[in-house]
Amino acid sequence: MPKQLLALERTGPKRLEIAWDLRWRIVSIKVDSQEIGRIEGGMDAVQKGQEFILPDGRVLMVQLKRNLFSANLEVKVEGKPVPGSSTDPESRWRTAYGILFFVAGLNIILGLVVWLFDITYLASIGLGVSSILFGLIFLALGYFVRQKSKAALIIAIIIFTIDAISGVFLSAAATGNPGASGIVLRSIFLVYLVRGISAISELQQEQAEPRRLHPAEKERY
Repeated sequence: MPKQLLALERTGPKRLEIAWDLRWRIVSIKVDSQEIGRIEGGMDAVQKGQEFILPDGRVLMVQLKRNLFSANLEVKVEGKPVPGSSTDPESRWRTAYGILFFVAGLNIILGLVVWLFDITYLASIGLGVSSILFGLIFLALGYFVRQKSKAALIIAIIIFTIDAISGVFLSAAATGNPGASGIVLRSIFLVYLVRGISAISELQQEQAEPRRLHPAEKERY
């Protein structure tokens, strides 16, 4: 039974446990190992979402959000994403620069392999020294995105999109097959990169504004 452990506060312990079966028939919500409620009724009920009252009186919202490429569990307390959840801006930001570092490392490794071993097939679809340069560029962009630079992320998205389109044409010309799996993977990466732009904006706004504590949180401090 898959489950997710989350912290109710950014630097707090992971007290919130959400578990579900593979068909989303039952979703169980626990805080400090005590069940505070569950969603029953299958996929439709989970997609509709449900509110629960936390032990400290705050309102927890759990809802399944689906799109073409994924299904993510949206978890919010008092209308704000729970740290580590799919809609948490910090998680989206980390995912964005993580993808850039992954793409950078993959291109550098493949480029070195083609350059050192002269693999004709890989060279025919555009891999080689240019891949190493591409990887180094993305490594630098990933560094700046990690510093919360929206400009660097936008540049990375533009370059990634152009490279993806050219890669499809090169693959089709070399093999007669545009590579459906590659198109899907690049599309997923692109979705998460675009989500990173709003995530950085939200994080910058959080840093600029003083955090207002809920009365239940104030009692702890």
